Amino acid sequence: MKDELNRHKKSDALKWVLTLIAFIVVGVMLAGIILGWFEKKELPDEDKDTATTDYSNSLVVNGQESRGISLLSARAESATSGQESVTITATVKPDNTAENTGVEWAINWKNADSGWASGKSVTSYVTLSSGDTYVTSKTATLTCLQAFGEQIIVKATAKDNAGVTGTVSVDYAQKLNDISLSFGTVRCNFAGGRTGVKVELNQNGTPLGGMPSLTQSKDTTYTVADTFNVSYKISDHYHFMVRSPASMPGNYTNHLEFGVYNASTYETDSSKIENHSVVNKGLYFGVKWFVDNFDMHSLQSGRGDLSPGDIYTDVSVADLTNRFVYAGQTKDEYYYDESLDLFELTVTVTGRYSTLTKSTVFYMNGYTNASRINGMDLNKTSVVL
Repeated sequence: MKDELNRHKKSDALKWVLTLIAFIVVGVMLAGIILGWFEKKELPDEDKDTATTDYSNSLVVNGQESRGISLLSARAESATSGQESVTITATVKPDNTAENTGVEWAINWKNADSGWASGKSVTSYVTLSSGDTYVTSKTATLTCLQAFGEQIIVKATAKDNAGVTGTVSVDYAQKLNDISLSFGTVRCNFAGGRTGVKVELNQNGTPLGGMPSLTQSKDTTYTVADTFNVSYKISDHYHFMVRSPASMPGNYTNHLEFGVYNASTYETDSSKIENHSVVNKGLYFGVKWFVDNFDMHSLQSGRGDLSPGDIYTDVSVADLTNRFVYAGQTKDEYYYDESLDLFELTVTVTGRYSTLTKSTVFYMNGYTNASRINGMDLNKTSVVL
């Protein structure tokens, strides 16, 4: 009887010990869940891949975390009739050469219920094509059909293991479609490449032109906004072409130079025109302004030599106008033709994702001789008849 009582006591003690252990285990598990001890383990670092960003004009492809498949994007070698394309290549771990490493692809809106994407088919904006074999299926071509306003997710899934995937996000970067540029009332003709201007010959006149006024035409549909920087470059083009029926027939290109030929000074430094700051000083189309801003030399009366020190006041307006009036006629002087190229302006607008360049050649299609009237003198103060 006593032995049976002892066995009963030992059995109860064992039950209490087991119960205590069970409570401890449950407590540890609860604590582990709360503290995240038993969360699903991430794949090793070698199985987590992030592709570099690829920019193909407006298409922006960014790699995201992958599980077993690494994705690398690059610009397609060729695109269909102006459409933008990017190739995406999948590498399946651990052995990409195994014959069971085929990949299936899918494209979807990141948020199909967004205000922009709702009701729109993703394939109306982007298409994705790949091969059928285990080798060719791992390369897909992403082609943009039109601008889109919701991010797209491209997903690659291993055919042999649906848990092995890789994804990339696809954005549409805001594109600059066109620009227009004016200097006062002079509007640049980028479509035809040539902009005609009337040049003011009078040093007291007000030339056409002004500070740059540039308007940018941008995409209104995009997922990534862009900002654009503007730069201007003036190039010494064909300039005024000097006609000399007497001793030097032909055209002579120089630094917007009104003047007679002088072997020692004809080849002048054009750095001032090429370094001219359009942003700070604008463009004006007058001889006096050319002299002051482009370091252009003006001619002296008759056939005097041109020297670097010559200035506009050495020339009369009548002399300048006569050189246009009598262009092409045989006289012992130098003459200018109208419709002469002055200089070329190149405008470059650069964003993070795209660049737009436009240029025009300014040419003289006429001249004016108008002085600002600010006073008057009479040769007599009174007359007695």
